[in-house]
Amino acid sequence: MVKIGEHEVSNQEWQSLAALELLVLIINSESDYSKDQIFELLWPQVSPNDLPLRFKNTLYRLRRVVGKDAIILMNNRYFFNRSLDYEYDVESFENKLLEADRLADEKLKIKLYCGIKLLVQQDC
Repeated sequence: MVKIGEHEVSNQEWQSLAALELLVLIINSESDYSKDQIFELLWPQVSPNDLPLRFKNTLYRLRRVVGKDAIILMNNRYFFNRSLDYEYDVESFENKLLEADRLADEKLKIKLYCGIKLLVQQDC
């Protein structure tokens, strides 16, 4: 699930799987990507002549869904604008795991794990 502000982005809004894949690639990274790196990671089988248009269309669709400021281009590198009001469930999940891992009290850990549905119900 991807949320921007209070809006949960639906599957239909993406228009193409490539737009969502580009967001997932960029949002899951702590670094940034050049166009060539994106081409190599997302479309290794696509003809080099087709890549610029594919990228342009995909980036357009992505920005149309999450806003033009979501993906930033700086020094020929693309990265996600984390200053936006957004929610990404993978980040939320990973943050809850980190929070639980820091706890010394096993009962509190289990309670937190149960809250994120990591453990089976009988352990909760």
